[in-house]
Amino acid sequence: MRDGMWENTYLYTLPVKSKLILIFVFCYSVVSSQSDPLRNSAFTVRGSANIPGILGSQAFKQSFRGIYDGNVSVNANVFSNFYVGIGYYNALYNRARRPEFENANLKTRLQLHGAFLKLGYDHFFSERGYFSFALNAGYAYNFYTGVSRSLADTILPSNNNTFTCPFLMPEISANFVTSPHLAFGLIVSWQTLLYRYNPRIGYMDGYLNYAKLKNNSNMNWLNIGFSCNVLLGKNNLKHLDLQ
Repeated sequence: MRDGMWENTYLYTLPVKSKLILIFVFCYSVVSSQSDPLRNSAFTVRGSANIPGILGSQAFKQSFRGIYDGNVSVNANVFSNFYVGIGYYNALYNRARRPEFENANLKTRLQLHGAFLKLGYDHFFSERGYFSFALNAGYAYNFYTGVSRSLADTILPSNNNTFTCPFLMPEISANFVTSPHLAFGLIVSWQTLLYRYNPRIGYMDGYLNYAKLKNNSNMNWLNIGFSCNVLLGKNNLKHLDLQ
């Protein structure tokens, strides 16, 4: 293949979030097509702690930086290794390290709280570990704290610091069983709020010129972190020698 030919292909020109979806679908199709004699627990409690990196909206990326992103869910195995569950989601973002914010001593933070439904599948790649593929879909209540209003914003209502929206979060994790009822692993997820960043909420536009920043996509970010699964109820993992 000649130099530069790859840059002209369709896959190369896809946005980052589309590439992540394609990778997720490909990996899921490969592992789900294989036989899987091992079964996970009838009930599981799954949690993750992540560091988020903002994608998409340039306006949001120039305004905030991720501190943490985490969630926990309670799940039931419905058939084979497919499971469904309900969960709670929480994330925290601090204002970006920009001279405009530093000079104003801005202490604005964005907190996100949400509830979601989870649909997933576990595939054992060995007797000691499994991949987990899941989609979380829910609704989030989000609010700004430490808000400072510039002189230009003093005529606006003082409670202009909250918004709500639905969200989607596909995730992939590799989990390693350390005991018959506990597994730890690495997880990658991509979260998108079905909401376009609005700098008027939280009064961020009083400190930064957003006319020069692109803001034509939803708020989304990539999470990389650690997962922990508590395996409850019936499973066929008791024969594993983990000593």
